[in-house]
Amino acid sequence: IGYILGSCYTCLSVFADTKKYPRCDRVRTQTVLLTLSEAGVKLFDAGVTADYYRELYGFRKVTKRGFVNAWRTHRDSPLCNPTALQQGQSENGLRLLLRKNRAKAKAFK
Repeated sequence: IGYILGSCYTCLSVFADTKKYPRCDRVRTQTVLLTLSEAGVKLFDAGVTADYYRELYGFRKVTKRGFVNAWRTHRDSPLCNPTALQQGQSENGLRLLLRKNRAKAKAFK
């Protein structure tokens, strides 16, 4: 659950039933980040500093001033591909997005 303002995304909750579905929080987070990135989101405010966010997704801690500056830079910028948000809601759309990302990752190896 979160919201978008301009090209900024703020995450309000990443709750997942990890006992019933192990690692579902990471898979869901990855698909959300890929979908938002495809739509043109430039600033992801996760509000957490879990190590795996930094390791898996490249998140980094910033100062309050750094965050405010980034927010001001991107809050009025429109999304470059807002239809990606609708496409990412379908199971097929998510599969295609994950495949595309895996192909990019292989190209960089």
